Amino acid sequence: TAGVLLIVSRSAHTSRALVTSRKLRDEMARGAPPSERAVLADQLAALLATRRTHCKRDDGDDGPTFDPRLLVFEFSTGFVLRPQQVSLVGRLVAAARGGKSVCHQMLMGEGKTTVISPLLALLLGEDSLVMQIVPAQLLNFALSVLRGCFGCGAMRKAVWTFAFDRRTPVTAELLEKARAAVAERAVMLSTPTAVKAFMLKLVELLHLLDSGQYPRNRAGVARRMRAMMRMRSACSTGEAGTC
Repeated sequence: TAGVLLIVSRSAHTSRALVTSRKLRDEMARGAPPSERAVLADQLAALLATRRTHCKRDDGDDGPTFDPRLLVFEFSTGFVLRPQQVSLVGRLVAAARGGKSVCHQMLMGEGKTTVISPLLALLLGEDSLVMQIVPAQLLNFALSVLRGCFGCGAMRKAVWTFAFDRRTPVTAELLEKARAAVAERAVMLSTPTAVKAFMLKLVELLHLLDSGQYPRNRAGVARRMRAMMRMRSACSTGEAGTC
């Protein structure tokens, strides 16, 4: 099975190299400026020299070793992971599992949404809910990417969205949805505005509960929400900060 995945993934990469080589051939045939041909030539050379970073050869006779999760990701998406992507994901996963907050800046086109975020959701979502926060302008695009990665196939995983504002009521149904997402080890996608509004609402409800102003028939929901936030705070904070 691993051999088939390796071949299919490399075939997709070879197809991209062929497309680039044809573009370079056409540009040379029409007499394109040397600068344009140099750009395509560099792209083609980079594609041809790409190695599978997460595969490492041991000194023994067992052959190369690799992370099967990264191999399945390459097979499902058609990407060949770059060395810097594999290294960054490893550092972020180690920090999240160690309860540390990490901030890392990436340039446009380095795979923040299409590679890093889905990989973190895959690796960190084995035993917990993963919360990913994106700007509101990128919510639909990030949602389509995650559902494309986890909608079917070997990496099937539930993808939820969390929308909240100051007027959203905190009900037992909202709590049950959150519990279902945790039980499914889903990926929850939200925006900074929604998370901030929820935290402010939580502080307000806790104040009302502590001061005895909260209705008794809904106090149980608030207490359960507070207990849930206390239990999940360390893990969720690390994952959200990492992503």
